[in-house]
Amino acid sequence: MLSFLGPVTRLGGNLIRPHDIEISRYEQAATASGSITRWTRVGFEVRLEVTPEDALHPEPVQVALTRTEARALDLHVGDRVWLRPAVGAQSVNA
Repeated sequence: MLSFLGPVTRLGGNLIRPHDIEISRYEQAATASGSITRWTRVGFEVRLEVTPEDALHPEPVQVALTRTEARALDLHVGDRVWLRPAVGAQSVNA
């Protein structure tokens, strides 16, 4: 999905860039939670696909982070995670 923001994904009713999403292994003021269903390394970047638990928004959320961030969080396919927009992230209503 593309918009003026560039490549975007849907999170909590908004369109947001995948690298503007914070991911956590712990519940903390999250917009959505779900399970990692795909983990792909592309150069220095790790691209995750998170399938939300919310039945109203079943479309997977795309998340991009560095390999260092992914390693620090010890993320794996099947892990339950929480997502929220990063502070200052731009988004538009979906």
